[in-house]
Amino acid sequence: MTAVIEPVFFYFLLRKALTSEIKIRRLLFSIILALGIGSILGFYFMLSTRGNLILFLSTRGGSRGFGFRGTNLYGVAAVLAFPLTLLFTVNSESKIQRVISASIMLMMFISMVISFTRGLQIALAIEFLILLLFYRKGRKYLCLLLGLILIIVLVYGQQLFILFTRFWEPGLNVLVSSAGARLEAWKVSLKVFEIFPFGLGGGNFDYVWEQFKPLHIIPMGASHNIFLSIGTEYGVPTMVIFIILFFFQFRMCWWIFKNSKNKLYRDIAFIITVSYIGYCVYGMTTGGELSHIIRYFPVTTMNSFTIILFTFFSIIATLFIEERKRYNA
Repeated sequence: MTAVIEPVFFYFLLRKALTSEIKIRRLLFSIILALGIGSILGFYFMLSTRGNLILFLSTRGGSRGFGFRGTNLYGVAAVLAFPLTLLFTVNSESKIQRVISASIMLMMFISMVISFTRGLQIALAIEFLILLLFYRKGRKYLCLLLGLILIIVLVYGQQLFILFTRFWEPGLNVLVSSAGARLEAWKVSLKVFEIFPFGLGGGNFDYVWEQFKPLHIIPMGASHNIFLSIGTEYGVPTMVIFIILFFFQFRMCWWIFKNSKNKLYRDIAFIITVSYIGYCVYGMTTGGELSHIIRYFPVTTMNSFTIILFTFFSIIATLFIEERKRYNA
């Protein structure tokens, strides 16, 4: 129950606290700083234990999470926060803030690319393409990142080619352990909807997986789909409400982008829309619970991406309500 109530309660606290533009700026920038610290720690610990980038990549060093428990959790936070780094790199009035944002954008971009997590790489590619096509102010920075990718490919092309063959030549072992297991996890979730429509409770996917999984599939601790995961653990009504929340958030973002006279608010609405798209794309392949990770308590009691997501919900709702008042005045 707390996994559902906690982020909702947090949302309403933020709605009360966000009373000015400067507070919204500070809150969004704090998310960038948090992900930047995670990336710095991740690179330090990964490279210090692996020795060099080639060994780091070949042994899938990124799977340890860049400051998170694993890349699956890092990925959810990263797809939400990465577009923000471009927002502050382009719009910040402070030179120091622009430099910090650009540096964190670079670190996050590299960590997302070398994470060896296909869902994260696909979500990043979609976010990157949307920003490149529709956010003209940030194109020069995105082109610099593309140039960096080109240099990395030229220098480490052979090693990267071996890594990225996972996309088109998965092989039997990878198919069974990754893609195939995900499909089976989704099927198990749909069976749960029939038997337990009001959910199993947080962290209890293991219970039904042991009963319904094919014998040849490796253990799966979650649905590996954020929406199915919420429906499985917290019930179909909760999943439906979660989807409806996204529908209204997208509508509010669109209204702010089209009607607000505040240039920064329009940019925030667009950037957060890109974050939502990345979250949904990544969430279709990788699951995470709404708030708590019960299976790993007390090691990890709270998912950072839940805080980020509901922070975005509260910011967009606040901007929408305030801008509607001005629009109708």
